[in-house]
Amino acid sequence: GTPVKGDWSFIQVGNPSDIGTAKLDTCRVKWGGYVSTGDYASVYTYRGTTTLRGCDISGSKNYGIGTESTGSIAVQTSNIFQCDWPVGWFGQGTLTFDAASNFTGNTHNGINVRFSTSTGTMYLDTAAVPYVFPSFTVNGIMEIASGNDLKFAQYYGLTINGSLVAKAAVAKQIRFTGYADDNVGGDTNADGTATTVAQSYWAGITFNDASVDTVSIMKRCRVTWAGYYIRGGISLQNASPTIDSCSMANNYYGVMMQGVSNPVFSNNDIGTSAVVPIALSFSASPVFSNNSFSASDNQYDAIGILSETVIANSYLPIRSVTSSPNVTYLLLGTVTIPVSYTLTIQPGIVIKSYTSSHRLIIEGK
Repeated sequence: GTPVKGDWSFIQVGNPSDIGTAKLDTCRVKWGGYVSTGDYASVYTYRGTTTLRGCDISGSKNYGIGTESTGSIAVQTSNIFQCDWPVGWFGQGTLTFDAASNFTGNTHNGINVRFSTSTGTMYLDTAAVPYVFPSFTVNGIMEIASGNDLKFAQYYGLTINGSLVAKAAVAKQIRFTGYADDNVGGDTNADGTATTVAQSYWAGITFNDASVDTVSIMKRCRVTWAGYYIRGGISLQNASPTIDSCSMANNYYGVMMQGVSNPVFSNNDIGTSAVVPIALSFSASPVFSNNSFSASDNQYDAIGILSETVIANSYLPIRSVTSSPNVTYLLLGTVTIPVSYTLTIQPGIVIKSYTSSHRLIIEGK
């Protein structure tokens, strides 16, 4: 008869009890991936190590290759095509690729990440197709190789409770966007123009208080179409990573800094924000240097002040970007200064509100 996708199951390397090793050299693996839709791959590494060299894997009903949390796959000069997805990442195993391998010609040209939490070190090797994530939390270290694209499911995002190291090489970028963004890494969701991204499509990147400030860095990154549920493309909650030479566009806020967030924030460009490019708490004290508001195309080219009741004496300083030596502040809600505290505003500052419900309430001084 005529072969079809899912005619047989898979080559499995290792199992819960045994560590396996497989080396496939100039092999052709066709029509596997199991009959049912699910986390099945034609070459499936459960526990152990698999090396593919000069192989063609095609016709899988699900994934060409896949690994679980204790598996490791190295792909060298190999092609994975005519599968639903070329790569499935089912648990925090290890995936490495060389530049000569090709993962295009599948229904979904991407690396589908099928788990939601990482511990230890997770390395995203350079790949010619995007990594596609659900909601994802980093409790260890996530290191992203230069030039990678990361796409996130609608309404979800990347949460950092450990460390994020995303440093692109000179003249390269690491791009973070929504799953439906066909302008980054192609039509990964394989629906043509049926779905598109818009502002606040996904939740963005959030550094929580538990994140490691001294390790976390984003350099030459681009974050777009984020900010779901009134957030920034990058949001900091009592967190102070280094953010350098990054671009943020088409987000609700470009960046949001809540609580005691004191990032080194330099050489960044923020544009097309739904509200303001920067939103921060009184208690945030970022170190700004050489940042710009792109083409003055944010809804308000101002620094937004988030709603809060301050819990200490506060000082509002003049802050600058390259196009403006004294950026206007915009109240994004109600800020209350309780009786026991004092707010000091540096002379020359302008504070505005775009609605009567956003105000400063001074109960103290």
